Amino acid sequence: MTLPAHLLGSSKHKNSLKLPSVAAGTATCSAVPGFQTAPSLMKRRLVRSFNDHHSDLLLLRSCQSLNSLRPRPPLFRALLVNSYSSFRQPHSSLSVFRSSPGPPSVFLWNSIIRSLTGSGHHAHALQLYHDMLARGPRPDKFTFTFVLKACAGSKDPGNGTAVHDEIVRRGLHNDVFIATAIVDMYSKLGRIDIARQVFDSMPEPDVVAWNAMIGGLSSHQVDSAAHEAALAVFRRMQNVGGVEPNSVTILNLFPAVCRLFDPLLCRSLHGFAARRGFLHLVSNGLMDAYSKCEKIEAARSIFDVMSGSRDDVSWATMISGYVYNGCFREALSLFDELRENNLKLNQVSVVSALSAAAEMGDLEKGRISIAMQFRGEWIWTSQPLPCS
Repeated sequence: MTLPAHLLGSSKHKNSLKLPSVAAGTATCSAVPGFQTAPSLMKRRLVRSFNDHHSDLLLLRSCQSLNSLRPRPPLFRALLVNSYSSFRQPHSSLSVFRSSPGPPSVFLWNSIIRSLTGSGHHAHALQLYHDMLARGPRPDKFTFTFVLKACAGSKDPGNGTAVHDEIVRRGLHNDVFIATAIVDMYSKLGRIDIARQVFDSMPEPDVVAWNAMIGGLSSHQVDSAAHEAALAVFRRMQNVGGVEPNSVTILNLFPAVCRLFDPLLCRSLHGFAARRGFLHLVSNGLMDAYSKCEKIEAARSIFDVMSGSRDDVSWATMISGYVYNGCFREALSLFDELRENNLKLNQVSVVSALSAAAEMGDLEKGRISIAMQFRGEWIWTSQPLPCS
């Protein structure tokens, strides 16, 4: 198997192991290439990631090269792969994997496949999976969950079907953990019919499996029957399955609510979340759903109640909701409030404000929005709007 040079890294550094010095916080992360020029939010996330994995790096401090790992237990090598993965360095993870003195363990195979999948190198993760089948240890259920994610990410139905067949051949298809991953994969590949067949064959789906099926149906782009089916599965989850919905269940339903344009259903889910005590976990999604159902006053009432817990997604959802409903003056007023209080911006807030300024013919507000983009005064949000 041949992997791209940009993943494998330079051969002269094949055995080079460069870790940041083990000192807390920003001083350590400053040693990471590109740290000084990264946006401030990215810097904070990197420092937080370092602190989360500080104990892992302490274990690795004494290693000066990959050769230093050879006497170490296989678990230690897998730990290093996972640590590099947390810093989004798949080439370094691959170097550790390739330097294994003996046959890699299944845990090490799983770690490298997970690393490549998590960094978006789905095709290369699938290559390693096929290599594992040919010469590696017997895959376990964790292997298949990572590989199924790679199939979904690569948008490759052929590989997805082949992996599914392999799972059935090995008798693992009844495992709820794997079956849920299969449902999720087929949903993301647009094969909601097969996803439903797999789900219906599960003897006792847990809340994660129910959520995966509801999310797959709800997110279907054009089929209103799928959106109605998502609601039917939600009811069946409680009445037949005896499984209590959680906040993820409700969040997964919001795309269906938006596409069905059903404000009464939106209000029902609002009350459902409030009665079960997790309204604060779904408030952003609820605001978006009300906005898409043209109930902008209801969305604003939720926004006002959230005064102490708003994040950048909350502000962006409300501003974009105003724009969606043609309330351009209100959108610009809220955008001004966001800026004047030096609160965190994201790209949805800025683009929505730019759209509102264009509709209002407000050249000055448009210039401010564009200037913010070029000055980097906003961040890329990692959380997409629920019904976008």
